[in-house]
Amino acid sequence: MQEVVLDLDWSVARAYLVPIMVALGLGLLGWWLLVWLTKRLRGSTQRRARIVRVISLPMAFALPLLLLIPALQATPLDGARLDQLLRGLHIGVAICVTWLAVRAVGAAEQTILRNHPMEVADNLAARRIQTQTRVLARVLMGAIILIGTSLILLTFPMVRQIGTALLASAGIIGLVAGIAAKPVFGNLIAGMQIAVT
Repeated sequence: MQEVVLDLDWSVARAYLVPIMVALGLGLLGWWLLVWLTKRLRGSTQRRARIVRVISLPMAFALPLLLLIPALQATPLDGARLDQLLRGLHIGVAICVTWLAVRAVGAAEQTILRNHPMEVADNLAARRIQTQTRVLARVLMGAIILIGTSLILLTFPMVRQIGTALLASAGIIGLVAGIAAKPVFGNLIAGMQIAVT
C-alpha cells in the first residue's frame, strides 16, 4: 500500500516538475548564452555587435519567462493559482519588452549622436540634430514606459473594471482632462516644435 502511495506521489510530482524543470533549464541556458554574448561583444563597435548588445540583456530575462508560460500550462495546475502565476509571468514579459523598446530608442539616439559629432569647426547642424534627437528620444521613451505601465496595469481585473468605467464616461473626463492639461500639452508641443525647428 505504501509503495502505491509513493508511486502516486511521484507521478503527481513528475507532472509538475518535468515541464517546469525543462523550461527553467532551457531558459537558464539561453540566459547564460545571451549574457555571455553581451560580455563578449562589449568592446566591439560594429553595428551588429551594438544591436546584439541592445537586444541580448532584456531577452536574457524574457526567455525563461516565455518558456515558463507553456510549461505551467502543461502542468495539472488550474484555476486561480494558475491564473496568478501566468499573470506574474505576463507582467515580467511586458516589463522586458518595455525595457527592450526603451533600450532600442536609446541605442538609436546614441547612433544618431555618434554620427553627428559636435567636435567640428562648424557644428551648428550637428547641434540642431543632437537637440532634436534628444528631445524626440525622451518623448518616445516616456510614451513607451507609459504604454508598458498601462498594459501591465490592465492585467489586473480590478484595474480593467475601472478602465471600463472610465471609458464609459470618457467624454466628460476627456473634456475636463483636455482643459486641465492644455497648458502642459501646449508647452510640450511648443518645446518639440522649437527643438525640431
